[in-house]
Amino acid sequence: MRISNLPFVGLLLLLCGALRAQSGCPGCLIELPPLPADTIFLSQAPDGQAGQPYDGDLSFRMPQTTTPVAAVDSTVPAGLTLDKVTILSVVNLPPGLSWEPSQFEFNPSEQTDGCVKLCGTPLQPGLYEVSVIVSAEISLISQTANFDFDIYIAPAASQTDGFSMTNTTGCGSTTVAFQNLLPSNDQPGISYWWDFGNGQTSSLENPDTVRYDSPGIFPVHYTATFDTVGHLLTAVTILDVGCGDVAVPPIFNGNPDLFIEIENPAGDRIFKSDVTDNAGLPLGYTFLLPLDTGTYTLHVKDDEFLIGDEHCGTVTFSRSLHDTLTDGDLQVLVQVVHPVFTVEATDTVRVFPQPDPPLISPDSLPPLCDGQPVQLFASYTDGLQWYRDSSVLFGDTSDLLTVTLPGSYWVEYTSPDGCKSQSQPVRVEFIPLPSPPIFTNDDNFVSLND
Repeated sequence: MRISNLPFVGLLLLLCGALRAQSGCPGCLIELPPLPADTIFLSQAPDGQAGQPYDGDLSFRMPQTTTPVAAVDSTVPAGLTLDKVTILSVVNLPPGLSWEPSQFEFNPSEQTDGCVKLCGTPLQPGLYEVSVIVSAEISLISQTANFDFDIYIAPAASQTDGFSMTNTTGCGSTTVAFQNLLPSNDQPGISYWWDFGNGQTSSLENPDTVRYDSPGIFPVHYTATFDTVGHLLTAVTILDVGCGDVAVPPIFNGNPDLFIEIENPAGDRIFKSDVTDNAGLPLGYTFLLPLDTGTYTLHVKDDEFLIGDEHCGTVTFSRSLHDTLTDGDLQVLVQVVHPVFTVEATDTVRVFPQPDPPLISPDSLPPLCDGQPVQLFASYTDGLQWYRDSSVLFGDTSDLLTVTLPGSYWVEYTSPDGCKSQSQPVRVEFIPLPSPPIFTNDDNFVSLND
């Protein structure tokens, strides 16, 4: 906002421009930087976001005289005492916001500092042109006027463990942007599935924007599947063998001295265990050994110090063929796992009905005579605000408007969901009344003068 280009009343309105004529947000705090006593200052109000709680304080200082106003507006004489400013109303705040000022009336000769707390949850995004209605009083002369300023409410956004959305609410329709919070970074083995709730699906990592063209509640389902580890050999357990040593109690119990060897599909040995002397069964080995495609070979042997290794049996396994495998008396349990990590998340897109434009009756009028008021009726009974040309009509929020001034009249309707629609304008014109007739009496002969 630029103060330097505002007329005097506009400056006063600017000081009150973030207020709304209803309470519900108590406890604002006045926080002002070092300022001259007789000056104009208004702190900035933060932007908001639809669907997110809004809570913020604004602080302001009003001038004590017209001197600081005259410094920026040459049409205002300096040195006049500002008697009182009264906040009357604010219209067209973002639906869902409330406010409460530190006070409604200010006598700048006694107090110039004030604040307001804005709070609530904005329902719909948009750039709102807000009108503030104030009464400014100088030397017993009071003037009511309105001042317009903008409040920006960003589109609603949401975030889950897997994705975030922007522009998740709308009136009549909305176009939603999606962001994947678990990117693959080009790593293979990661896949995605999106169900947007409106009949559209996607397997892209980063889908395009999705448009929702009809009112409704649309659950969005997201699945990210991480198949990046592959197949792992995690355990080999020897359950039974047919080989063994000669028992010489109590020196030898006859149990074999077992070890295993594993070969990959190319025939290369990729693992050899240590020897377990006098092995008791079951005998287990644990691994985290990645497996490629193809067939692996597992040899079970008995370490014989004098005559060499004794072959106890051989089994083959693969990613898909494992579990309990046998070769004669040999029984081996081979455990292969394929860990797949899945993230599932759900959020919601909400599209509210776009209300039909309000209808004004009568929708057209012939020129009317001065002093002949006309009544305009709106097709809605509440949620209304009337306008004349581009100016808000303070207090005219019912379905009936009595018109006595020429202009283009229209009405705006706001639904309970915060969606807006506007009527077509109705032009009202008044023509001057004709001059009253003048009669002349000449010897009882009455004539009408032209």
